[in-house]
Amino acid sequence: MIDKTAVFCIPVKNESSNIKSLFKTLDDLTNSFQDYFIIFVESDSIDNSNDLIKKYLHDKKGVLINKSLKDIKNRVSRLAISRNEYLKYIKENE
Repeated sequence: MIDKTAVFCIPVKNESSNIKSLFKTLDDLTNSFQDYFIIFVESDSIDNSNDLIKKYLHDKKGVLINKSLKDIKNRVSRLAISRNEYLKYIKENE
């Protein structure tokens, strides 16, 4: 076990078909650290990604941030906004 705290920040949109494997990977990673926190930034999913994340986080240390990005067409811009959302959350909750 690594004697450090890890923060995992994950942007998500319409990933319900892939998210269970992500959860398995996160479980493996979080078990490697003394402490952890998971931040999901979900944007405008039309599948059940939001519900799956909420269910996953029920017994985990983490948060789901919903951020509408439907008017932002550029993928890099959407990722930058998602990054800024989780950095804002970290700063406000230090």
